[in-house]
Amino acid sequence: MTMSVAEFGQLKKLLTLGTSANDHEALAAWRAATALVAKCGFTWEMVLSRTVTVIADAVECVDADEGLDDAFRRALDRTPRGGFRDTLLSIQAQYQRRGTVSDAQRAVVMRAGDG
Repeated sequence: MTMSVAEFGQLKKLLTLGTSANDHEALAAWRAATALVAKCGFTWEMVLSRTVTVIADAVECVDADEGLDDAFRRALDRTPRGGFRDTLLSIQAQYQRRGTVSDAQRAVVMRAGDG
């Protein structure tokens, strides 16, 4: 489950509107924010527990290749737990979904895979 940068920006705007002194505007904003969170496959508990992953749209991408699959496997075998492993898993999920990663993401995976 992911939320794009644009969706996250929209969520921030809706939450800001949720503080409006106009009760109708505030309620409408909260309902719209809740709908957006659900559309992205999250619950408010997940958002507040910071388990939401915001994926930036890749601008410069490289095509899928077997070397990257092997690098993911090696990198994940070497990285037991924690934030960096979560980063690798997030990049891998994007790669599996889109078939591409940015040059910077590919470099991270390749460095981690080379150990």
